[in-house]
Amino acid sequence: MALGGASAAELAALTTFIQNADAAMVEAEHVEKFGQMREAPPDAIVQFQGHDPEAGPMIRYTLVKAIYRKAGGAPAARSGQE
Repeated sequence: MALGGASAAELAALTTFIQNADAAMVEAEHVEKFGQMREAPPDAIVQFQGHDPEAGPMIRYTLVKAIYRKAGGAPAARSGQE
């Protein structure tokens, strides 16, 4: 029996909660893009960038997009990427 682990986005969200005591909700995403000339946003955590033997050139990264604070619930955007 194989058990799955946490995704990179889940780990980034948990890390953000640990680092931001006033965080009520975190938006995080894991992205895979294929093809030449792919770049991650400046705030991203890059897990892989290179040539995959099966998929070809690709990049995999995780991005915390927003942190919603407990007081007022307003988002504190981390990146302009959508």
